[in-house]
Amino acid sequence: MTTGRLTAVRRPPPDRLVVDGLSVERYAALDGGSTAAAPVLFVHGTGDRAAGLRRTARFLPNRRLAAYDRRGYAGSLDAGSASSVDEMVADAVAVAACLDGPVLLVGHSMGGHIALRALERTDAAEHFVGAVVWEPPMPDADWYDAPIAAGGLPAVDEVGERFFRLMVGDEVWRRLPDSLRAQRRAEGPALLADLVSIRRPGAAVRYERIGLPVVVGAGTESPTRHRRSAAETAERVGVPLTVVTGADHGVHLSYPAVFARLVEQWPSHGGAFDATPVSRPAAEPTTEDAV
Repeated sequence: MTTGRLTAVRRPPPDRLVVDGLSVERYAALDGGSTAAAPVLFVHGTGDRAAGLRRTARFLPNRRLAAYDRRGYAGSLDAGSASSVDEMVADAVAVAACLDGPVLLVGHSMGGHIALRALERTDAAEHFVGAVVWEPPMPDADWYDAPIAAGGLPAVDEVGERFFRLMVGDEVWRRLPDSLRAQRRAEGPALLADLVSIRRPGAAVRYERIGLPVVVGAGTESPTRHRRSAAETAERVGVPLTVVTGADHGVHLSYPAVFARLVEQWPSHGGAFDATPVSRPAAEPTTEDAV
């Protein structure tokens, strides 16, 4: 696989929808864009939000796409937190319906787990054409050592701040506006729901039920647990792992052009390519792009 050359395009503001209480950003393909290619639905990871995928969306101007704030995050804060992974999957199905046709699910981290669980459904082909997943977690494995859960899961009133500090560091946290720090703390129940739901019996992916094409990606600079979970996911799905030299777990922020290339080349997969020649934007999170 080769990276090719994708150019970032500033897209017009998205349509903003509310689907079952969830805040959705929906983008039309720009003039000349293909309506034949499946629309793309981004599913963000733990502690993230739809805005975190905007950088990647800029490299996909010819695709219809949408991203949504999962239950309990950002614009979907008032929807409350999900009670199970099944509810998270049901939300993805509901949002997919706003894109007029089966969609390509693109899941980052926890979003990848949700995407894979969605593909298990007996009616999956009615809603989806397949998925691109980046380093989905495997907390049921005895080797998966998530730092946020070290010493037990944190209390709901501290998990939002603790998670964000782990992701960006104490200095970035201190520089955030008070309003953003308050929002991150308010997302504690959603964060805890992610951490608890994925560890419950029955939450693991049943790979043998997946019949649609899946691309699994991982970066050489990601922590060991993420690289291993991606490798095992690829093996269980029965596809080669796509390895990106120089990329890390937050590929959608640090190397959005590379993440977009995986989407554009789906269902091709496997092999390896180098992200380092690609221009890397500033990784410090903003109110729009924070992890």
